Amino acid sequence: MDDTAEQRDEDPTPDASEVLAEPLPLLEAQPTSEPVPPAPRPPPRVFSAVLAPFIAIPIVAIVSGIATAVPAIVIHWQEISQAQGNPEVMQRIILDFVTTPLGLVCSIVPAELAFLAMVLFAVRLSPQFLIDRLALHRPRTPWWAYVLFALASPALGMIGAQLASLLRTDESESIGFLFETFQKLPLWLGLAAILIYSVSPGICEEMFFRGYVQSRLLKRWHPVLAIGFASVFFSLAHIEPAHALLVFPLGVWMGVIAWRTGSIWPSITTHTLNNAYGVTLMVFITVDQARTMEAQWTPFTIAVTAIGGIALLASSLYLFSNPPRRASYATA
Repeated sequence: MDDTAEQRDEDPTPDASEVLAEPLPLLEAQPTSEPVPPAPRPPPRVFSAVLAPFIAIPIVAIVSGIATAVPAIVIHWQEISQAQGNPEVMQRIILDFVTTPLGLVCSIVPAELAFLAMVLFAVRLSPQFLIDRLALHRPRTPWWAYVLFALASPALGMIGAQLASLLRTDESESIGFLFETFQKLPLWLGLAAILIYSVSPGICEEMFFRGYVQSRLLKRWHPVLAIGFASVFFSLAHIEPAHALLVFPLGVWMGVIAWRTGSIWPSITTHTLNNAYGVTLMVFITVDQARTMEAQWTPFTIAVTAIGGIALLASSLYLFSNPPRRASYATA
């Protein structure tokens, strides 16, 4: 018994009751790591938006020429072969073709679809959704503002006409040809022309110039530079110098609308209604006046310009009374 007690005293193994009696060591709280701030997003690239007009405008001009000339040559091949390259005969054949339903469609729709196709192809290369990349968000713009934007456009059109008439010393054959074409259209085809020449450019050109080009440049450039760049190339897309001068003030106006509202829907509406007004007005202007780009100060145009001036002032006050709405951030 004494040996057993002595062995128990020398055994270093602790008794279970002694282990339970000892207090458990407290776990020290581990320091929590601070959240890592997200890395700043790189500024969006603008080289694609700058390069796009240089590529698109020549392509659209080629598509427009081919889409108009090829069907006319095929349909009037015998008459063209007999003319032996007479330019007057060729011009008359093209004019006769354009005043047909097929020619009316071929003269404008393929070119506008070329703009749209290039926009959709370019957007596929961007990580953004189409609505975000092209500033197609629904704007918080009241309905009466759309009316003011559209009413202001004819006044800017008259300013453009004055600018073109002051800077040009020769006649604009392409403008005269366009007016002559519309004056030869029958009533039903003229109504179709108003629809075609209003809706297709209003959608396709705005998606390209204000949606794809300007909305991206606004993220890196000053608004004056971004709107000016898009407006200059919008004017150059009309090819003929007088026509380019005519539409430049309108391009600037639609650029300002898209910038301040953060969406191209108001500029699409403005572009469409302005074109509808212009095509309708063509039947009241003689071809000679159109070629010289002479601004027509009739009682009707004076009234329209006066109303447009008031609408321009009112809509400008509305646009600049609030900060511009920024389109969503873009990375490519």
